[in-house]
Amino acid sequence: MTMPPPPPDRMHLQYRPVPPPPPGSPRPQTAGPGGAYGPLQRPMGGMAAGGAAEPQRPAARPRAVAIAAIALGLLAAVAAWQIWLYIEDILGYLEWARENGSRNPESYTLVGELFSGTFPQPGAWVAAYAVVLVCAVITIPALLKGAAFGRIFGLVWSIPAIVTGGYALYRSIDVYNELFAVTGMPLFSGPEPYGWYLAADTAFLTAALAVFVFTLVPGVRAWTPVKPSGPIPMMVPMGQPQVQQQYQQYQPPQQGGPPPRHGPAPQGGPGPQSGPYGGPQQGNQAPRQQPYGPY
Repeated sequence: MTMPPPPPDRMHLQYRPVPPPPPGSPRPQTAGPGGAYGPLQRPMGGMAAGGAAEPQRPAARPRAVAIAAIALGLLAAVAAWQIWLYIEDILGYLEWARENGSRNPESYTLVGELFSGTFPQPGAWVAAYAVVLVCAVITIPALLKGAAFGRIFGLVWSIPAIVTGGYALYRSIDVYNELFAVTGMPLFSGPEPYGWYLAADTAFLTAALAVFVFTLVPGVRAWTPVKPSGPIPMMVPMGQPQVQQQYQQYQPPQQGGPPPRHGPAPQGGPGPQSGPYGGPQQGNQAPRQQPYGPY
């Protein structure tokens, strides 16, 4: 069943196909998936690359990177100092045991004394400080070179370093309040100056906090950008190029005008005649009322 054509005053609503481009004209661009700045130009079929561009690193090294490297160096130095304080304390105890006539001085060894007693033994603290020392030495050159690994790695291990330093400082203050504050012994003098342990724990915690903070500042983040994995390939199906339709200017139909709204019945015999919509009319049937009026 075919639909009748529209009335003469609705001819401009009828679909008109886009005429083909003249020969020799450039090929129209295809319209891909729309974006914020227009359609994505893509081939007729195949792979289309997508993804953001790599972040740019500043030309000059920010000052925050140098401060972060200094904080890492201080943390490594304090960790080495803590290791030496524990080892020196145990070596002094072993020397005292040999000089005071111990029954079996050969049974006292450095490793045995490091891991004697309840947890955390001195050996556990030495192992924790050694791990922090190695991590700081690895992070410093990576951070200065602008590698994202240096910033991320420093951020990760600085968190347990802060926990370790905070717990060590808490234990040192507790021991000082129980043994040294009551007796009135000086902190940095005497046979066993305990103030150096308090100073080392305070410096370790401060340096660990500085490393954690400076790995999050914008200057360090800009110096160590995380590079994307690469452009994401997208499959583009084959299809016809979507060309913007250029509608021709409407021209009124070349006719005498629309039929009257109330016209007389057509004259003629009983043969088929054209109806108000261009279709055949059966017999002498009067035409139906025109639903469209002139403008």
